[in-house]
Amino acid sequence: MDDKYQCSIVVRSKVCSLPDLERLMGGMGHAGSHDKDEIHPRGTKREHSVWRQDARDFGASFTDQCLQLLSEWGDRCQAATADPSRTLSADLDIIIFFYTYTFGLNLPPAIIQVCAAKGIGIEFSAYPTARDDQISD
Repeated sequence: MDDKYQCSIVVRSKVCSLPDLERLMGGMGHAGSHDKDEIHPRGTKREHSVWRQDARDFGASFTDQCLQLLSEWGDRCQAATADPSRTLSADLDIIIFFYTYTFGLNLPPAIIQVCAAKGIGIEFSAYPTARDDQISD
């Protein structure tokens, strides 16, 4: 079994509420979306509203997951972040679950080019895991 990836588009704002972000993006946020000022499970107040949209097919290749998200949400991210008064940021959030000592990730130029053209950042997270704990296909 290979390492698994989870790719999402994440939009954050210190000013906008989650309903505001949902209106701007034209869709409800997925799991992990939350409103600013909500209480985090650690007991602290959240500083940002977060709107998250996950790739539709976690079983797809890494490149296909990223390109699907950028194709579907890239223009909306670009439009939403164009107004500086909203203080929004948009990122392609790439999570890798790995079970080996190290891992590598090839980020194709097409993904970098689309993100750069749309003003979307790229954020990486990595989580070591047992093979049985990986996200399912």
